[in-house]
Amino acid sequence: MQTVERSATIELGGTSRADATMEVTAATEAVTVSGDAQAVEKTAVNETVYDAEFIQALPVGRRLDQIGALAPGVTTNTPNAQQLQISGGFAFDNLFLVDGVDVIDNMFGDVTVGVVIEEAIAETQILTSGISAEFGRFSGGVVNAITKSGGNEFHGSLDIRYTSNDFSEKGDHFDPDIAPTENFPMAATLGGPVIRDRLWFFGNAQRRDEFTTPVVTSAIVAQQNPNPPRGEFEGWNSGGKLSFTIIPQISGFVSVIDSFADIPLAAAGGLRRPEAQGTQEQDSRVYSLKLDGVVNPNWLVNFQVGRHESSLQTAPTSGDLETSQWTNRTGGGVVYDNYSNYQKSDRDRDLIGVSTTYYVADLAGSHAFKVGADADKTKFPNVNFTTGSPSSPSFCPAGLTCGATFTFNGFDAAGNRIPFQQVVTQRQPLTESTGESLALYAQDEWRPLPRLTVKIGVRYDRNEYFDELDDSVLEFDRVSPRVGVVWDVFGDAKMVARANYGTFYVDAPLTLNRLFDVGFTNFSRVFNWNATTQQWVGG
Repeated sequence: MQTVERSATIELGGTSRADATMEVTAATEAVTVSGDAQAVEKTAVNETVYDAEFIQALPVGRRLDQIGALAPGVTTNTPNAQQLQISGGFAFDNLFLVDGVDVIDNMFGDVTVGVVIEEAIAETQILTSGISAEFGRFSGGVVNAITKSGGNEFHGSLDIRYTSNDFSEKGDHFDPDIAPTENFPMAATLGGPVIRDRLWFFGNAQRRDEFTTPVVTSAIVAQQNPNPPRGEFEGWNSGGKLSFTIIPQISGFVSVIDSFADIPLAAAGGLRRPEAQGTQEQDSRVYSLKLDGVVNPNWLVNFQVGRHESSLQTAPTSGDLETSQWTNRTGGGVVYDNYSNYQKSDRDRDLIGVSTTYYVADLAGSHAFKVGADADKTKFPNVNFTTGSPSSPSFCPAGLTCGATFTFNGFDAAGNRIPFQQVVTQRQPLTESTGESLALYAQDEWRPLPRLTVKIGVRYDRNEYFDELDDSVLEFDRVSPRVGVVWDVFGDAKMVARANYGTFYVDAPLTLNRLFDVGFTNFSRVFNWNATTQQWVGG
């Protein structure tokens, strides 16, 4: 084939395509084998990038958080599982992006790490310091994942894995039959052309089945709950992506990602009897539309809209909201009769962003000027209350609906429960908190010398929060300067020195709005059992 050259400017964390027509020429052949030390990226941003080949080679641990934990400056020393601590930042204060969409839970700041299957990830970028002004709403770091796209050739994969505690628990001190666990994920992908050179598709699906058997070591607990049910996690992850080229200067993609899980025994454990189990359903969806335009070889324009939907519902497996939960406080804490909580919530985020980049090659060195804006709106409709009913309607004030939980001190000679205490709480109605944010940023990546790169930027963020009455309760305005410098020490990209400064602000989760809720009494009363009068007293 005749040699063809095409040039394309690729932004950090972005993608670009250079199409070329290959022409047959006189055949020549040469084989050159060479080796050299890997060059260090000469950018002011500290980043690590893992591609699909690396991700697929990992035998275990391929979620976004597990991939991110491989990068320098990242640890898993965090309050909760599936979180990261990046460059010493707090675990709740990172930014996770999937195809450019923020997948952080807007209520608690957790990340929906399982929203995309591992086989669909094309590249994962971890930014740990020196992060430019185009990224905001975090104080730790950024994990940016891009999903695969189709092409002019059909391609696909099938991945089946099985793990069990039986593989690792052997020998005199381990019995794999005491608490067997199994994990049996299956994933498949397929991509290819719809219209060659114009429209391509990529689809993926994964079935997740996980099982855990609780361990009961107490004879008292085993007597009351001899056969605790096995915990299950049954889920489907799926996604689809259409990439397109409208004209040579305009390309983009539209993608949908869905992650659904049904957890029949969400509170499974040795202390809960079968009738006291809870069921959890959770779903997360990511929608994204991105357009990339080339005005001329030096001028790029990007536009994106997206939406992240996340829902969670937990309820008694029986579906009964009126029967109360009873806990045997002197009998090992075994739980009887019902599950004590019902909750249902949505955590939704809508976002839009636009940016433009202009490249200058001969203005006291080379420059990449970039300006942009992004905005999002978050909302959290939520209901969360205690199930059950008070032993007497009079224990709940008139006009309110109440739930109740009970504890008891074992059984008497006749096998009846010996009451100890009941806690009566108001069932709160549905509330909705919302937030809005707007950001403007400008930055320049300047290379005055071949061995020196300077990145200067500034970001403006404005956040406003609204209570359940849609009244504005808080406003924040913040300006974040960012400066980064990198020096190629020997001019061979083998050693670089970096320095950076910046201020970073976290987009506060919607739990903040609860401080301003109005119209709720948060009623709660405690009643104790009087064995002498055989009545509930207190409150």
